[in-house]
Amino acid sequence: MLDHVSIGVKDIDAARKFYDTTLKPLGYTCKYAEGGHAGYG
Repeated sequence: MLDHVSIGVKDIDAARKFYDTTLKPLGYTCKYAEGGHAGYG
């Protein structure tokens, strides 16, 4: 089981769109987004 994973990206907006779409079917949503960081859970 993974507790925490960090992935660096160049384009945070594109990454958020990708992860919002990819993780939604699994029940994950963006819990916070600030300062070039986003957290899902």
